Amino acid sequence: MALLEEEGIVSREVGRGTFLRSDPRSGLPPSAGSASFSSLAVAVSPSDVMTARQLIEPAAMVWIVENATINDFDEIERCLQGSENATDYNEVESWDLALHRAFIRASHNPLMENMYLLIDEARQGETWGTMKRRSDSTERRDHYRKQHRAIAEALRDRDSRAARDAMQHHLENVGANLQGSVIS
Repeated sequence: MALLEEEGIVSREVGRGTFLRSDPRSGLPPSAGSASFSSLAVAVSPSDVMTARQLIEPAAMVWIVENATINDFDEIERCLQGSENATDYNEVESWDLALHRAFIRASHNPLMENMYLLIDEARQGETWGTMKRRSDSTERRDHYRKQHRAIAEALRDRDSRAARDAMQHHLENVGANLQGSVIS
């Protein structure tokens, strides 16, 4: 947070909260140069994306457990069912993006949601997509679906430790599989 504040992206006010100072979709503050949100997403590697995801998504589980509403759980379930009914790679990937967005949205933390927009954008980049396609298989999709279900169940049970651990395990699997796609 201190780094984000130093960069002028957020401001922190004692007793009030943390506030986003600029809309990341419209570009970062002048201190970050003229790089736009989209150009930053393209400039990051899949390894960068996984590192950021491993820092943010497991930590978000605590906020989700504390703040998620029945509507949030309904949206998570809708995404899970969409993924389970998906028949091709593009459809599965679309539902995966929607599910992880729904998880973060359920935190009801606007700063976290906005920070996740950049990760989401990077996940839709060409390099990420190529690596993800290379690592895709029916068995792997089924495995990820089971992991997603475990995360959702822990959240519904309001078990932040189990949800965090399940998300961390899922992201470690995704990272290892992406890494394996580079080697093969």
